[in-house]
Amino acid sequence: MNKDQKRVWITWENQRRNRSLSAKSGFILHELISNRSRLPRYALLSFKTLSVIRSTRPSVVICQNPSVVLVVVCALLKNVFRYKLIVDCHNSGLYPKEGKYTILNKVAVFVNSLADAVIVSNERLKKDFCRTLKKILVIPDPLPSLEHFYDKNPRTSSSDRPWRSDSRIKFLYVCSWAEDEPFEEVLNAFCDISELNVSCYVTGNFKRNIAKNPNNEKIIYTGFLSDTDYHDLIISCDAMIVLTKRNDCLTCGAYEALAECKPGILSDTAIIRNTFGKGFLYSQPFKEDILKNVLLLAENVSIFYPKIMERKTEYEVSFHKNMMELEKTASS
Repeated sequence: MNKDQKRVWITWENQRRNRSLSAKSGFILHELISNRSRLPRYALLSFKTLSVIRSTRPSVVICQNPSVVLVVVCALLKNVFRYKLIVDCHNSGLYPKEGKYTILNKVAVFVNSLADAVIVSNERLKKDFCRTLKKILVIPDPLPSLEHFYDKNPRTSSSDRPWRSDSRIKFLYVCSWAEDEPFEEVLNAFCDISELNVSCYVTGNFKRNIAKNPNNEKIIYTGFLSDTDYHDLIISCDAMIVLTKRNDCLTCGAYEALAECKPGILSDTAIIRNTFGKGFLYSQPFKEDILKNVLLLAENVSIFYPKIMERKTEYEVSFHKNMMELEKTASS
């Protein structure tokens, strides 16, 4: 799609989905960022949002939820500047605070209903909200490509990338050490492997859990990586592990694995199975199941490559159809 100055995408945070999806759809992205405390930040970003809309006079605005405040601001300005409003709803924009509070869920539904259309990432979310929202488009993340890794720093040398000289079967465990991730189960699974020549590179800030982390020669904690180093690790590994305990979450690491045709172990949920399909193994967040799948992959990882390459092609065809629906909605 050709970029149209009358189509703008507004977000109040740095998030890869905004960058990649706005580029694919031809919307001009405006990332409005502030590090101020909550109320001053809302005031400043609301003013910046007004400035963007007033200067561009858009025909269509896509904004991200979260933030709820951003959606409300764009909905109010829609009545003044007469544009079509589409909200790209992330999980927390549909189920704030993990959906624990009924009142917050109702507020989220009301705020999202102010839009002319809502984008969700999967069919299950569409099914959950089809009775309460006017028009729902299902658009999962576009598969990331090299230009979506936005690190502007110089590349490190290969000597600073230990995975380059690691001849073992390399697993990349994409981990942010969050509560929804079964990192203890994954690490203990690799500790139970005694004979196979495998290694596991674990990303993220592991230091806050250092007392609990097992010390094992198979496990390498990378800490935070630059985007370019992270991408280099993806293309250098043999397989990836991306797991969450959430039932309705599509993880960035799974998209990255599919984009680079890396087999891997993903969470065994209906949404993830339906989205990523063949070429992956699916695991419950328990050590025994994870270990079983690690051993299956390590035994003959190459047999998974043809399946995942086929799945990547299918995904891209389906994504193109979804983008045509977005174009139709934006143009109508």
